Amino acid sequence: MTEDNMQVLRDDLAFMRDLADDGSNAPLLFGGVMVAAGLILALYGAAWFVAGEMSRQGWLKLVALAAFIGAVVLGALASGPHLMLAYAACLVLVAVVPGIVLMRPEPAGIA
Repeated sequence: MTEDNMQVLRDDLAFMRDLADDGSNAPLLFGGVMVAAGLILALYGAAWFVAGEMSRQGWLKLVALAAFIGAVVLGALASGPHLMLAYAACLVLVAVVPGIVLMRPEPAGIA
């Protein structure tokens, strides 16, 4: 290997080390997007609340309340490493579970 090749390798290693240092202090890729996670979840909760009001199904309002609480929790975890895990758990709680419950009474032939 020539000296130029060695220098390129050293520069690449230094760049990768800088990336690792930056990533350990803050999320490298999803920082800006995940800061908005609480806002997204709050808007989702508002949609569930409207659906609960229009359909007169009280349990949908509980889903909305869970989304609002989740938004506050995500705001508290905005700078922590557990944000993605909490966001995934909130989405399962306020999207997947109510979706399954709402699909249960549907006839089997529709799906």
